[in-house]
Amino acid sequence: MEESRGAAGGPDEDGVYGIFHTQEMINDAETKAQGRVVIDSVPFVKMIFPNDPLTRVVERINDDHKKRWPKVWAAYEEKREGIVDGTPVEHLTILTRQQVATLKYLGIVTVEQLAKTGDNKINLDVTRDMRDRANQFLQGSSETEAELRRTIARLETENTGLKAQVEHLQRVAAAPVDDDGLDEPLAVAAMPKRRGRPPKNAATA
Repeated sequence: MEESRGAAGGPDEDGVYGIFHTQEMINDAETKAQGRVVIDSVPFVKMIFPNDPLTRVVERINDDHKKRWPKVWAAYEEKREGIVDGTPVEHLTILTRQQVATLKYLGIVTVEQLAKTGDNKINLDVTRDMRDRANQFLQGSSETEAELRRTIARLETENTGLKAQVEHLQRVAAAPVDDDGLDEPLAVAAMPKRRGRPPKNAATA
């Protein structure tokens, strides 16, 4: 679950293009601790190399990246000032696209902000039902929240299965190989039986 926001980019001294952006990521530890999906806004850098434009390296921003692209970092920080931490309202799936756009226009960009909307701001654009649904989402009692939690559980299960497969392949690759280059001898196919009378020596034996 992710969404790039507040992007800013530019080349370094070697011509490597760095794009600083924000991604929405599930905080697994806080999600388990609070019993609901908790999403953090995490800064990342995407690196594009001049001699190999098809290769894209994406890493979490650290001090080395800030020193490597100081102007890009400054531009990113300026754009990031307007980014509010929290769960984007898009994740409240009971909202239509028009409702999401309206909420953003009104400055409500996260589920947390919607949940805290005062009674004096309840109107046709921000309804009481929308606020109630936002609170249900944050309390972990809504269908949207339940679906997200089921998705997390499924992904964790799939990830565990993939790790087991990789470990198995690594063990197979590290296993000793016989001199003939085969781990196990090939099964010799049974020769087909010949039809007709048996040889004389076989008949007299």
